[in-house]
Amino acid sequence: MFQKKEINILIAGISLAICINSNLFSQNLIVNGSMTSVEGEDVVAPNWFRYSPNFPTQNSPDVNDANGPLNCTSGLNWAGGLPTSSPDGGTWQNVYREEDFSQTISSLTIGATYYFRYYYSSQGIAGSPQPVYTTPYPPSITIIGASGYINPPAGVLFEWETYSATLVATGNSITIIISQGAGVEGYLAYDGFYLSPAAPGEKGLYVPTAFTPNADGKNDNFKPSIFGNVLQYQFAVYSRWGEIVFSTNKIDEGWNGSFNGHRQDANIFVWYCIYQLEGEDVKRKKGTVALIR
Repeated sequence: MFQKKEINILIAGISLAICINSNLFSQNLIVNGSMTSVEGEDVVAPNWFRYSPNFPTQNSPDVNDANGPLNCTSGLNWAGGLPTSSPDGGTWQNVYREEDFSQTISSLTIGATYYFRYYYSSQGIAGSPQPVYTTPYPPSITIIGASGYINPPAGVLFEWETYSATLVATGNSITIIISQGAGVEGYLAYDGFYLSPAAPGEKGLYVPTAFTPNADGKNDNFKPSIFGNVLQYQFAVYSRWGEIVFSTNKIDEGWNGSFNGHRQDANIFVWYCIYQLEGEDVKRKKGTVALIR
């Protein structure tokens, strides 16, 4: 439970309340990036979905962890070593050949840069009469709606590798499709998916430069993303005539492009933010945002 109180400050001569709390703002845009799930053969972690238009009847990913036996086709066992806990801990998702899974992340800002990270590990499996699959293979991930992603090389069998880079959104949403690769004879584990305007542990304020409040469920609200342990926060949006059209002291509350119940026309608006993160001084930032209709 965090403590909370309010103080008053002046922005452009108008008294506004600041909410003071120690709530840590959620940063990961991917739902269940930790692949938390019940274990089992032919199981997809919650909030992820099977994606196999070419081989729908063969798409049966598995969920495993480092503590139990292999959850896979009957008769197969770990080969060439044993799995270790992923850097993210808990369960992970395994795929073989045409098996794959995906998730779509909406409400992104076109042209904005996002930090993307995940963990992966080639894992050996074998059985009788099945052949032995102990060749490490690289990840096979396709990202639709963003540029900048390149699949990394294969790692060492049963060792966890980390991929991290930045993506540039080319649409309001991106779809991440994760697979082993069609025709590839191997068993690959994925875990710890993370997508955010900032890297894990990074502090600061990220504010989009445009939004489209057209009620299509994509980029409809304008609000900053603030990273770190927030002590103070106040955000306001002004028209070009200096009139406050929106203000809030709630981190998760954004502007829907209306003022006094009336939709605002496409225009450039000025935003002003006062915030303080734990261990830092109070900061004041301002900028502009384009309302696009």
